[in-house]
Amino acid sequence: MTLIHIGKRLPSFTDHLTDLLVLFKFRPDVTSAHKDQFQTELKKLKHLSCVKDHRLIVGGPSVTTPIERSQGFHFALLSYHEDRQALEEYQASKEHHE
Repeated sequence: MTLIHIGKRLPSFTDHLTDLLVLFKFRPDVTSAHKDQFQTELKKLKHLSCVKDHRLIVGGPSVTTPIERSQGFHFALLSYHEDRQALEEYQASKEHHE
């Protein structure tokens, strides 16, 4: 499976909270079942202690009209972390890399 992963730290309105937005795009040959399983696995990451208040949201597919505005992305993940250190812990976790 080829997956395009784009991660972006969102501007924070406080000095303490760090947000991360990740967009996912799959090759055309990836099945719907595989995408569904991938989304299910992403949602499990909210249980990591470094995710603030278990605030990790996974959404998709895009309902943007016209669909071209979504630029082909299939899923988005938005996660919240107490600070930069918690974000780094999240990104380094074994679960994040599985």
